[in-house]
Amino acid sequence: MTTSRQLAVDRRTFLAASGLGIGSLMPGCARQWSETQPQKARSSKARVSRFVDAHVHFYDPDRKGGVVWPEEKDKLLYRTVLPKDFLKTAEFHGVRESILVEASPRIEDNQWLLDLADESPSILGVVGNLPVGDLEFRGHLELFAKNPLFRGIRIREKELVDFSGASYVEDLRHIATQGLSVDVLGGPAMLPNIVKLAETVPTLRIIINHFPFDASTDLFVRDAAERAMENLATRPNVFAKVSNIVRKLAPEFQHAATYRSRLDHLWKTFGENRLLYGSNWPVSDHIAPYSTAIDILKEYLAEMPSEQSEKFFWRNSRVAYNWKERG
Repeated sequence: MTTSRQLAVDRRTFLAASGLGIGSLMPGCARQWSETQPQKARSSKARVSRFVDAHVHFYDPDRKGGVVWPEEKDKLLYRTVLPKDFLKTAEFHGVRESILVEASPRIEDNQWLLDLADESPSILGVVGNLPVGDLEFRGHLELFAKNPLFRGIRIREKELVDFSGASYVEDLRHIATQGLSVDVLGGPAMLPNIVKLAETVPTLRIIINHFPFDASTDLFVRDAAERAMENLATRPNVFAKVSNIVRKLAPEFQHAATYRSRLDHLWKTFGENRLLYGSNWPVSDHIAPYSTAIDILKEYLAEMPSEQSEKFFWRNSRVAYNWKERG
């Protein structure tokens, strides 16, 4: 049981970890650490028997109908991105399997992803994108869920501001009864609403995307997020996807020491059984190569028992998404 003293310590930890801005993540400390132990940092990596990247995006602007995301003006992302392209990037790091997350709002694009997954044994599951609360939601959900690779849907922060409508809540309960999960995309301001979501549908598996968050500059939002994190720490069906590590492509931002306080707080809050690895590739290429984030996480986990690395890099994703082995 969590004591009031432990909660007080966790509150201080959260403020210390979250209060760091993008440009002030202990640069002096990280620089000193990397200069004094550069060879050790590069060789101390977690050894894992299997890696599953729980957050990737695939799409093809050249297919019939094109894409609505990414936009053509995004010169880095607007290109064909398929499983073979991902494996070409990730296999070098031991990553040969993934969970595919749909960013397109078009209903038919869910089927395109499922067809792609059927043809690609490296894809263990698809997180779809469907309008919860819509009159046709259940029909769409049941249609796509006939494919066992369909593992859940993704919703966004704005949807959680007021989800008290009967149809919305009933749809969420239906998702839970189908054994599916919900990914949630947003920032620290949404955390209190995730608490409400978990209270309203306690059997729903919730995966919060893109931790660690940057702290809000609004003190009210920051305090509310801090209290919400304390609450979420007690909820076994709430998972955290660590898919937003790298902040800058600079020497001091490529070592675990730079991010240690944030990662420590996540491990203390969610524990070793509810954290899972995701890259957000290829969106992550806007900040740094694929290798940067995974090397930071391997370095961080190298100091922990090997079982924690196994859980983080693949076992926890199996629990969160209930994916099955591909034949």
